[in-house]
Amino acid sequence: MINKEKYINNIPQELKEHKQWLWFKIYRNKDKNGNIKMIKIPISPITCDSNDWNKKENWSDFETAFAGLERSGCDGLSFVLTEDDSLVCIDLDKVKEKNFDKTRAIISDFADTYKEISVSGNGVHIFAKGNIPKNLNNQDDLFEMYKSNKCIAMTGNVIGTCTEIKEEQYKLSIHYERYAIKKVSENRFHITEMWAVMFRILKIL
Repeated sequence: MINKEKYINNIPQELKEHKQWLWFKIYRNKDKNGNIKMIKIPISPITCDSNDWNKKENWSDFETAFAGLERSGCDGLSFVLTEDDSLVCIDLDKVKEKNFDKTRAIISDFADTYKEISVSGNGVHIFAKGNIPKNLNNQDDLFEMYKSNKCIAMTGNVIGTCTEIKEEQYKLSIHYERYAIKKVSENRFHITEMWAVMFRILKIL
């Protein structure tokens, strides 16, 4: 059920002032293991369609998206991250099963900026201002960080009481390097290991 009051009261005013709003529609599919996976499809309030959702002309202001949400048949509001501003979103998944201690530490690091529980109820979105080299999607550590061409399904289910987005460049850089470097290092390890195996095979031959 859509909680319109949380959108009105908790979504940061700074986000509301950007004309970067969409709706999202939830679909549930089974993966190859039979697990139910939630998929959130962005829908334009301008075209009422998911095609070309990442084109600016298909985004709306907050008021238009909010006013049309109930009759749209969609499940909530989404915010589009772009290169045109300094907004960054950290997306943490599966925090109850695998990530609770790490998530608590990251939330503590970003205590002074807007954070919300995700649509699944099992993830966290952290919004901050700063700059990162590119989008980061580290599925090994269930840590994602986005700055552009990404649609964030919003809930307004705020963590704590902060409803403002603060500049957090130093902390964003630390977390980006921590998870990006780890990913690169692991890849290098696998490549080195592969070459070692090939060398042993060549010696045998």
